[in-house]
Amino acid sequence: MPIKTLAILYWLNQIEPNHLFLVGNKAFYLSRLLQKGYPVVPGFVVSTYTFREFLETIAWSEPLFSDLPNSSLHLDIENPHQLKKIAQQIRRAIHDAELPSEWISTVLEAAQQLQSPVLALRPSLIVQKTARSPQSNPVAVGRSSALFNLQVCQSNETDLVRGLKTLWAELFGAKSLFYWQRSGVPLTTGSVGSVGAAALACDRLWDGTHSARSL
Repeated sequence: MPIKTLAILYWLNQIEPNHLFLVGNKAFYLSRLLQKGYPVVPGFVVSTYTFREFLETIAWSEPLFSDLPNSSLHLDIENPHQLKKIAQQIRRAIHDAELPSEWISTVLEAAQQLQSPVLALRPSLIVQKTARSPQSNPVAVGRSSALFNLQVCQSNETDLVRGLKTLWAELFGAKSLFYWQRSGVPLTTGSVGSVGAAALACDRLWDGTHSARSL
C-alpha cells in the first residue's frame, strides 16, 4: 500500500507498518514494541523524507555533490586524504545550511511535548542489503551505534537544530563513507535508495535497558 502522507516527523506510537522506509529500523521496531505494550520511552522520529528534502535544499559548491540525494558517491577509499577532504566538505555544507522554519517549529513543538529538558538523538537507518554486503552487517540490522555517536542536546531551538545537523552529518563522516563504500552500499538517501537516515528523539534518561536493548 503506498504511503499517502509524508510527514516531517512521526511519533513512535503512531508509526504504521508501511512507514519502515520513512522512520528507519530502530524507530520502526521500537514502535512495534511500544504498540504491543512493552516498556519503551515515548519519542518521535524526524523522517528520512525530511533528511532527503534537507539535502536537496543545500547549494553544493562541488559538482560531485550536486545530485547527492539521488546518486551514489564513488570514492577512492584507499586515498585517506581525499576521503577526509570530501567528508569535511559535505559535513560543513550540512552544518551551514538552514533548516526551514516550519521544520524547526514542528520539531521544537514535539520536543516540548516530551517535557524533558534534555533529549537524546539517535540515528535510525534503513539500509538496503546488496550482494557485497556482509551477512553480519551491524548497520543493516539496525545497530547504527557501530558508526554513529549519540547526540545529547537541550530542548531548545538552537541545540535541537545543531544536534539534528550533527547526526545527519555523521552519515558522511570519513569513517562512514569508508564503511558504505567497502560494504558495497550505494549512498543514496531516498526511501527507495540504499541508505535512509532518520533521527530518533527520546528522553536522554533512557539508556536502552528496556526490551529494545538490541536495537
